[in-house]
Amino acid sequence: IFDAFRFTGVALASDDRMLPPSLQGYAPQITGIASGNAEVTVSQAGRVLYQTRVSPGPFVLPNLSQNISGNLDVTVRESDGSTRTWQVNTASVPFMTRKGNIRYKIAAGRPIYDGGRHSTDPDFLQAEATWGALNNTSLYGGVIASAQHYQSVALGAGQNLGELGALSVDVTRSDARLPFLRAQHQTGYSYRINYAKTFDSIGSTLAFVGYRFSDRHFMSLPEFITRSRENGRYERDEKQS
Repeated sequence: IFDAFRFTGVALASDDRMLPPSLQGYAPQITGIASGNAEVTVSQAGRVLYQTRVSPGPFVLPNLSQNISGNLDVTVRESDGSTRTWQVNTASVPFMTRKGNIRYKIAAGRPIYDGGRHSTDPDFLQAEATWGALNNTSLYGGVIASAQHYQSVALGAGQNLGELGALSVDVTRSDARLPFLRAQHQTGYSYRINYAKTFDSIGSTLAFVGYRFSDRHFMSLPEFITRSRENGRYERDEKQS
């Protein structure tokens, strides 16, 4: 969620690679109702992607691969030979999470610079998480907290829009005071949009990933660290002269 930076400290994070491939990343759950014992097949362009047998009543297929996108054909073949078919459209953007799943990251320490040979202020605590709130809706957010002149909070949501694709939008607020400038407290905002849409007819995907607009007062933590060090060197040079 936040811009990456190197640090020395500790971190704890969920890892999708520990899950079966069918549960990694994001894919919508497919739901339906079977009149009796039935066979359910999910296919795309004539290729079978997933097939299972279900008991009478409502069913849920939660194990679709995250690599699937576009129009999916769902076919229910009942025990009497009758069939029903409908389409489900799926797409994914960063921060989308399967329904009921939570992905998280917690880190604490000090940023490092100069090839990792030195650490610098501020000491920080960072936490971020994404939650699959609904089948097609994910919520996500995070916070960076430091007692030394910098804080940041981010909130966002992602939505699978069906035939219209998938969209995620988030806003990040930063509160910073450069320690060497005697400047007033600066508050800035940054807005980010991710969008993806698969066109099955031409076998292509349109994607806008990480499009961001920031006002002039916004600073990410890496930017804050860089400007703090530059201003610190400037002030020391002024005193020496």
